[in-house]
Amino acid sequence: PQIEPPYPLNDLLKDDAFYKGFVFRDANWDPDFAKSVKNIVALYNEGQEEEVEFDGVIALDISAIEQLMRIVGDIEYNAEKITAENIFHKAQFYSKNIDLHSVDSLENRKNMMKEIAPELISRIIKSPSRYSQTIQEFHSLLNNKHLLLNFSKPSWQKIVLKKSWGGELNPIADDFIHVNVANIGGRKADRYIVPDYSYNVTFDESGVGKAYLDID
Repeated sequence: PQIEPPYPLNDLLKDDAFYKGFVFRDANWDPDFAKSVKNIVALYNEGQEEEVEFDGVIALDISAIEQLMRIVGDIEYNAEKITAENIFHKAQFYSKNIDLHSVDSLENRKNMMKEIAPELISRIIKSPSRYSQTIQEFHSLLNNKHLLLNFSKPSWQKIVLKKSWGGELNPIADDFIHVNVANIGGRKADRYIVPDYSYNVTFDESGVGKAYLDID
């Protein structure tokens, strides 16, 4: 049975001709990565003949890819040089500049990342002279949430959570707020958004506090 989509997707995309419900593309919807992992695994297995068991799920954003490419160098794709500076725009170009009436074009529109990723991983593994720099970069990416980890093995996941590398949200009982920016319908608008919000707490003479959140 199809997994029920988060209500904002249904509400905002109900009139979008390309909206097909809660699909793998949107699986990382929840800002708590541990919860998103459950959807990622479930939605992936919806398209498989037999259920796949995972040792873990690793997520990284475009910033992580850009930083790693600055270490391993440029990668060629389709007779073009893909660099840390242009990879985002090239990925957007190849995925968007297609014939929407061609099934083949639609199915293969993200082939650029599919081909670049193995080459990036291979260069990282086969460059022992850069291991020290690469390890430092991975540590920075984990600390800054550009790289998230989730493992099914409890002992491994315990380490991840202790290091705060699991992208988990831990609300406290007294006061907690989290502002999250979400892309809708496969668009990448968040890269061009400059968040502008403030959170203020005031107290009256009796010591009662009021909290105010302003989002522009």
